[in-house]
Amino acid sequence: MCVLLLLVVTPARVRADGTQNVATGTVQGLSEPLSLTLSDRMVAVAAIGVFDEPGALAMQSPHDGAAAPNAIPEPEEGHLNRVGFFIGATTKTNGDTEAAVGVEYERHLTELFGLGLLVEWEPGFEERFLTAPAFFIHPVGDLQFVLAPGVQFEDGHGHFVFRVGAAWEFELGRGFSLAPALNYDFVESEHDAISYGLVLSYSF
Repeated sequence: MCVLLLLVVTPARVRADGTQNVATGTVQGLSEPLSLTLSDRMVAVAAIGVFDEPGALAMQSPHDGAAAPNAIPEPEEGHLNRVGFFIGATTKTNGDTEAAVGVEYERHLTELFGLGLLVEWEPGFEERFLTAPAFFIHPVGDLQFVLAPGVQFEDGHGHFVFRVGAAWEFELGRGFSLAPALNYDFVESEHDAISYGLVLSYSF
C-alpha cells in the first residue's frame, strides 16, 4: 500500500521594491508551515511516499525476464534435415508382391511443412524404379503425410506416378527415429501399387 502526500506552494510575488517574498505551504501531518523561496510564477509540487514494502512502485523493464505482451515467440530450435532408409515390400493391384528398398530426404520449411525427394527400388518387378519430389505434411504429433508426383520406370518404360502416403514416427533418441509407413501409388497405364514397411531416419 502506498500513501502519497502532496505539497502545493503558492507562487511567489515580487514586492514593489524588487525584493521577493517567501512562498509558504503546509504538508499534511506537519504542525508548522514550510517556507520555500521560489522564482516568479513557479509552483513546486513535492511528493512524499510511504511504502509498506521496498520497491512497491518500481516499474518493471520489459527486459527483466517477463516477455512483452505482443512479443513474437521465436521458433523452437530443432533438426531441419532428415534422411530416411526404407525397407519393406510392394504389392501391385494384380496381386504381385516383391521386396522394396528406398531412400528419402526431407528439409523442414516450418513445423508443419517440408520438401524433399524419395527414391524406391523393387528389383523383382523388372527392376521397378520410382523417383519423385516429395511434399511432407506434419499435421499433429509424429504423424506424417507425403504427396509425391514423380516417374516410375519399369520394363524399360517410364510412367507418371502419384504417391500418397502416411507414416508415424517413434523417436529412438540421438536424432534417430523409426516409422511404419504405408503408401499408395497411382500409376499411369499400369497397375497401381501399395508399398509398406519401416523407415529408419536420422535427423540433423
